[in-house]
Amino acid sequence: MDYMHAAVLGLIQALTEFLPVSSSAHLLVLPWIFQWRSFGLFFDVALHWGTALAVLFYFREEWTAMLLDLWQVIRHLPHISSGWSSRLLPILVLGTLPAVLLGLIGKKMIEQDLRQPWIAAFSLVLFGLLLVAADRLMPVRRRLQDIGLPDGVWIGLAQALALIPGVSRSGITLTMGRCRCMERGDAARFSFLLSTPAIFGAAVLESWDFWKTPLEQHSALGPALLGMVVAAVAGFACLHYFLRFLRHTGLEVFALYRIFLAAVIWFRYHS
Repeated sequence: MDYMHAAVLGLIQALTEFLPVSSSAHLLVLPWIFQWRSFGLFFDVALHWGTALAVLFYFREEWTAMLLDLWQVIRHLPHISSGWSSRLLPILVLGTLPAVLLGLIGKKMIEQDLRQPWIAAFSLVLFGLLLVAADRLMPVRRRLQDIGLPDGVWIGLAQALALIPGVSRSGITLTMGRCRCMERGDAARFSFLLSTPAIFGAAVLESWDFWKTPLEQHSALGPALLGMVVAAVAGFACLHYFLRFLRHTGLEVFALYRIFLAAVIWFRYHS
């Protein structure tokens, strides 16, 4: 049963990390509802590394182009621009800073005070409605190649709110991307590129916490590796099909699901 639970949690981590439905709300609630035992910090680390590898591999061409541009600048080589990717790295760096600063300053408060079921339920509903409103009301005027530093700041500030359970990193950044009049698919693509440093940063921080925990608190290696593999494979597939989905379909289905999940959380914790 441990291996089945590990595989299910790996799948949940992958889907909810990239779909706008909040991974924190799911991983907070589902094991509690089904009375699954905690696998420990090592398992959480493995899941985060799985989704980190998925997003990095999916956007490997973009990250390779950005790092080659950076290498040319550092080495003072003749700079051959690779298009919009030459401007994208500083935008992503700037957009990552708000979440980093808020995480460092408010980590203790977030972990102790905000991980409450009612907060997750409220955030699921509120930010789900905002997601649909932004997608329906905002015009489409800009594509990914039009993005600039102000977009990085605004979307980065939105990403910082995802530290609150129930908000959803992909959901809030996609919402802000649409508020910036970006095409839906391009807003999601930028959202996932921006999430790469955040996901890797979370994996590194959890890895550091893991090394500081006593050995008896570590979970079994087998379930952790299975969860990581499932999270990586399912995460890659989720990225691929979600971006294709956004070309033709709106975001209402995710808002409805968020409201349903909020209702489940509310009634389960108040029954």
